Amino acid sequence: MKIQFLPDDGDGIPEPGGDDGPLKDITAISLTDGVDEAWAGFTVPWTPPADDDFFVGWQALWSEAGETGICLDDIEISGAPPLPVELSSLSANYNNGSIKLNWVTQTEINNYGFEIERKSGIKSHNSQWEKIAFIQGYGNSNSPKNYAYEDKDFASGYNSYRLKQIDSDGSFEYSKSIVINADAIPGNYALEQNYPNPFNPSTTISFTLPKAGFTTLKIYDMLGMEVASLVDEEKPAGRFEIEFEGKFLSAGVYFYELKTINFSQTKKLILMK
Repeated sequence: MKIQFLPDDGDGIPEPGGDDGPLKDITAISLTDGVDEAWAGFTVPWTPPADDDFFVGWQALWSEAGETGICLDDIEISGAPPLPVELSSLSANYNNGSIKLNWVTQTEINNYGFEIERKSGIKSHNSQWEKIAFIQGYGNSNSPKNYAYEDKDFASGYNSYRLKQIDSDGSFEYSKSIVINADAIPGNYALEQNYPNPFNPSTTISFTLPKAGFTTLKIYDMLGMEVASLVDEEKPAGRFEIEFEGKFLSAGVYFYELKTINFSQTKKLILMK
């Protein structure tokens, strides 16, 4: 006996001879003729594709001995109970003048969407949660889904955020809240003097980025030749500390330069041996 899980092309009719073929094709073994009532039973594990219709069909495989007829009984399609909306992460970061929220769901069932709520003032008893946006959910999914929202109208000081996940039937559940301090968000680019300076063999270079973007931090000798590349990548907004190791360089005066699309600054450092 052969069992096939067949795809649906949208017309509600299974397509055994379609170009895509069966989603799964299994041939059973050792099926009884039913005379001695010793029924053969077997289970077919299978994970259906998300958001797709499918059909279950079977067909007889006639043997050369000429047996005919087939009898099926107790056919059951079962599965695990529906998975809830599983929120695996929720984060908040400052990016290009706004606070960007990112969250990820691992699974969803009947997910209507998310209301985003904000509360200003972490120590204020009078502050209330307010709805600031709604993001449509994917409905049903058994794979990770990514969501994002940018808040451009946040207050100074502490801002708390949480998600109100709403099911299709109107039921809802709140996520845990996260807090970000808007006053701690850098307002200007800055390249600080390395410390210690002079140094041997290592020193720390600190810089601040008010916006995310591609950033480079490089070391040059007195002739303008690049001798080290410390940063050469996309960086989020924030303050960074980079350690520079100079034990492989000769003693002398060097320069370090911070560059972004909107900012460039150079400072001098001295390596002693």
